[in-house]
Amino acid sequence: MRHGQEPPPRIYRLVGHHTPMRYVSLAFTPVTDEVGNVRKFFGLARDVSVDEVRARHKDQNARRIGVLMDYFGVECIWNTDKSGQLFEHFTTGGLESIIPHFDPLRPSSIHPDDREAVLAEIASALEGDEPFSISMRILGVDGLARKYVKKGLPLRRQDRVVEWWGLIIKEKELLALTSTEMDHAIEAANGTNLRALCALAGWTHDELAKNTGISRTTIYRMVSVSGGLQAHFKRKTIEAVLNIFVQHGVRFHRAPDGKLAFSWLSANDYPNTNISPSLNGP
Repeated sequence: MRHGQEPPPRIYRLVGHHTPMRYVSLAFTPVTDEVGNVRKFFGLARDVSVDEVRARHKDQNARRIGVLMDYFGVECIWNTDKSGQLFEHFTTGGLESIIPHFDPLRPSSIHPDDREAVLAEIASALEGDEPFSISMRILGVDGLARKYVKKGLPLRRQDRVVEWWGLIIKEKELLALTSTEMDHAIEAANGTNLRALCALAGWTHDELAKNTGISRTTIYRMVSVSGGLQAHFKRKTIEAVLNIFVQHGVRFHRAPDGKLAFSWLSANDYPNTNISPSLNGP
């Protein structure tokens, strides 16, 4: 500053003994004489607590949302008003490169062959204030169409829809477990789990062997084990068996007691599943 340079404003945190922390912006401007020598400084202190806290909260929320999107394989989270006009959206993966031109509800984003039916379904859902889950092909910045599922949920206040929140996820990601989910499933899986899954799916052990490409002998040994499978079989063998059920809409979870629990996703998302979505694992 003594050389006549005006520094950018700096934000400091001020903490008092009996007052909450405040954010204060300090800006200084040098005042020079006729030959350019700095004679004094003018300073401006401004309380920017509201703006700073809002910006920090927004940044923290964006990081939290990013972690959740990465974990669950979601490529877009969107928020609109009651009529479907976009408020904001967070994107990642294949949809990130389309920003700022990508609008989850813009017709030009949707493949021409899907556009009319998809827009009709979305309009019907918005008009009826009903949640929706719609499969569609979305055009990327590279011009290629990729298959996604768009889901929307109305948020109500005093029984009146005030806005919509939703997500867009690659269709294949709905079937894939995260690495953490698969690790937990492999660690907790036992022969009892496999017998229960086969029974509910209506598969014989021979059919499970055929579906996985694993030998009948190995499958029979796996379903006969009373303890954990990991102590007796290779990880890739257990993963291959579990993934067959995943491809039919099964989700695996570790229960609080450490045992393996499983459930089925919506039949609307998995029309080809042979396993009833109304049944839950032990």
